[in-house]
Amino acid sequence: MPRFRRATKVIGTVLRSTNRVLMDRRSRSWRLVVLAWVTAVVALGLAATPPAVPIALPPLNQKVLEFARERIGVKVGDGQCLSLAVEALRYAGAKRYPFDPGGDFVWGRPVASFQEAMPGDILQFRNAVFQGKRWITKRRWVSWHHEYPHHTAIVSAVWDGGRVVAILHQNVGAPDAPDATKQVVQEASIRPDSLQDGGAVAIFRPVARGEAEKAQDPPRWIQRAPDRGRDPGRLPPQQRPTHR
Repeated sequence: MPRFRRATKVIGTVLRSTNRVLMDRRSRSWRLVVLAWVTAVVALGLAATPPAVPIALPPLNQKVLEFARERIGVKVGDGQCLSLAVEALRYAGAKRYPFDPGGDFVWGRPVASFQEAMPGDILQFRNAVFQGKRWITKRRWVSWHHEYPHHTAIVSAVWDGGRVVAILHQNVGAPDAPDATKQVVQEASIRPDSLQDGGAVAIFRPVARGEAEKAQDPPRWIQRAPDRGRDPGRLPPQQRPTHR
């Protein structure tokens, strides 16, 4: 954070000057004067840069996120993945789009990339497989493998410029897990850089019901980046999820 780096630099410079003064002036009054001066300079250094203002979510995104977070561990609707998105949009008062018979659902206004994604956006997966492995030491490594053939989820957080995305979803779990375990809202994370060939993800931003009708933009399907040599980075291993 720039303000703290600047303050640290100011503190270091001032303390070095203060140490020289204290070595030469041993009286208590001089110590008090110098310490008061240090405090004033540090305060000015910290105040020079205004505190960072967190980015406010659009009201509809905030409502969608609120709905999903409050239902972690709870079955929403019939427990299917799309039921969570449908009910979250209904709760938020957002527009609902007709379902495409082909299964490529539209949930709002298309978002171009994960760098632009926000909590409360809705993800639609198509034949998506996220897989990667990273060595931590010569003997230790972490790996992940997630499969979402046809799945819907809600973004709950975006980190590192869209390289890691936390999601809330339901109807996921090990193939042999009971429905009571799978068909509840759960937390997970994906690393878009590890999306494999043949898979795609579309991101949608909720739209207000009363918004004037416009020509509907087609989903912007995000596929594997062409740079194959990129390190997918670290992601904690999770149980392999499936969606049927």
